[in-house]
Amino acid sequence: MYGIYCWIFKRCCLSGNLSASSTVTGVTGLYTTSAIELLNLNGTDYNNLQQYKFIVCMILSVMFGSFISSIMNPHPVAFELSPRFGPTFLTGGIFTSLGAYMSIESFRSEFYFTAIGNGIMNGISSMYTANLIRTTHLTGTTTDIGLFIGQLIRGNTTNLWKLYILGGLATSFWLGSICGVVVSQYKGKYALLVSAAFFFILGFTIVIYFKIKHNFTLWETIVTGGTSFLKKNEKNDDINSNDLLLLDEEENNKMNDSNKISTLEYERK
Repeated sequence: MYGIYCWIFKRCCLSGNLSASSTVTGVTGLYTTSAIELLNLNGTDYNNLQQYKFIVCMILSVMFGSFISSIMNPHPVAFELSPRFGPTFLTGGIFTSLGAYMSIESFRSEFYFTAIGNGIMNGISSMYTANLIRTTHLTGTTTDIGLFIGQLIRGNTTNLWKLYILGGLATSFWLGSICGVVVSQYKGKYALLVSAAFFFILGFTIVIYFKIKHNFTLWETIVTGGTSFLKKNEKNDDINSNDLLLLDEEENNKMNDSNKISTLEYERK
């Protein structure tokens, strides 16, 4: 699954190349810019007001994307592929396709739809890897790489496996940036269609996997995200847990009865 996320960086960087003055992959700079624009606001400058609204909407768009990921995957299990990831990726593909359409028609809302798509993907990667991997920005990744290299030099190899993963992550993002520039140069405003295609490929790959592996119907895999399958597993887990509790209770009762018998025999003696 990690390899799939590496490939998806191509679409992250494609969307990041939408504009030299704005990015839809990370929001750290947007928070800073929003503070600056807020202080520069005045009643007569319409452009500053529009720019401030645009930045705020960008931040909310990324947040809304991650919100969608959590709504569709309310109980994620780290490093476990969920059937709900398929519909979530397909939803991200729909939003990115809308962004591609808006880009072709030269509407500014292309940024919002693409940012929602990035928020969905970043949310999925965070849930799947227990917040180890964030696929749309590298600030934390770069910090962690520096920390783990320092630990390694001093003989601490505890996080060496994370260093390998984050190093591959940063390299993949960089290579994806190169691919993004090349595709943007050749496809221009149609480049986001390639990004949307990656979303759909990932989504349908997960759908096909669960259809073949677990005999899901297309309705279960695409529409419900395997809800019945997950509920069945949760019910089985509850039953198994209850059985274990009953066994423990029976064993405790047997031990108590045995202790009582031993005490009575001791008192008789």
